[in-house]
Amino acid sequence: MIELRPLTALNLADLERVASGYSSDSQYVVHYTSAEDHISFDLQLASLDKPFAKKFDHDDEILQHYKRVLHEGYSFGVYDEDLLVGLIIGEPHEWNRSLWVLEFHVIDAYRNEGIGKHLMEAVAQRAKMQGFGPSFARRKIRMSQLSMSIVNLVFTWKELIFPTIRTMTTRMVR
Repeated sequence: MIELRPLTALNLADLERVASGYSSDSQYVVHYTSAEDHISFDLQLASLDKPFAKKFDHDDEILQHYKRVLHEGYSFGVYDEDLLVGLIIGEPHEWNRSLWVLEFHVIDAYRNEGIGKHLMEAVAQRAKMQGFGPSFARRKIRMSQLSMSIVNLVFTWKELIFPTIRTMTTRMVR
């Protein structure tokens, strides 16, 4: 039976199994235009000549940080019986009332079943209950490496938590 519940414990084997990496056969191409009164980014999905693969390396230092973050209550796991098949690890930042998603993964065999959406809804509901407002971490992103899942995550997060936000700005590195 598939069950979503708070993530209260995590070991390196589970983290590496669930958050091992990703591959993609496409990427978003960014088209940037600007004028005196506006800046516009247009994302267009394009196929890659060869698939891109990214493997995540987790170490004990990262695991220890995640274990501390789990106690904040913004992390959830999806389990098939006792097997962890998806997770979201959220880290609250009180100084600006923001919540950073550190990890968000569903293993391949369980994708396209709505598990990721349920994980995002759980952390979004918890964040809303605690009064977290719209805040985006300032990070330099190489747009040529932007994956579909990240774009989908940003817009899902926006829809779930901040439906009144009409615009989002991003700093781009060329």
